Amino acid sequence: NADAAMYKAKENGRSTYSFYTKAMTKKAHERVILETKLREAIKNDAFTIYYQPLINIKTHEVIGYEALLRWIDLDGTIIYPVDFISIAEQTGLIIDIGKVILESVLLQAVSWKKMNMNYEKISINISAKQLKDPEFLPFIEELLQRTKCNPDCIEFEIIESFIIDDITGAINVLEKIKKIGINISLDDFGTGYSSLSYLKKLPINKLKID
Repeated sequence: NADAAMYKAKENGRSTYSFYTKAMTKKAHERVILETKLREAIKNDAFTIYYQPLINIKTHEVIGYEALLRWIDLDGTIIYPVDFISIAEQTGLIIDIGKVILESVLLQAVSWKKMNMNYEKISINISAKQLKDPEFLPFIEELLQRTKCNPDCIEFEIIESFIIDDITGAINVLEKIKKIGINISLDDFGTGYSSLSYLKKLPINKLKID
């Protein structure tokens, strides 16, 4: 019980305290169940991608797509990222999930180009956990080579909190991604402790205002 209360206190910020409640045990139990199901979902290839079109409002033409992750449960229920991404990141499972999704998106990008579908880019959300993984960049380079996907038609969406945590380290990682040829957009700008001054230092192609 003390352990559950400690984690609750950590969620609320450091240097604070929390009293134990039965709801904490219930939440912890639900978390364990969800984590177990998440591991099974990876093994069973239970994830799919929905592609949201990006439209030029002047010409009304589809100019790209945003890849949205969905988890299809055994009973056919669609589970949205808001219900499992945080656990996936905390447990490190986001690394394995991310690899599956990236391969799926790159193969789709190649397939659509072969079908002469006219689009500029497909954007993919990349978590801070993935960006900090030392195997991430080698995996991307190998995947691009294996799928024969043009990196210019892929865009990584990152959140600004990744940059704020370590601006120098973030710039280093983003420059390496840019060097590979992949585009970068900064998502949800304005939701954190944003500073316009660091924007000009970032090797990004697009800024998405929240």
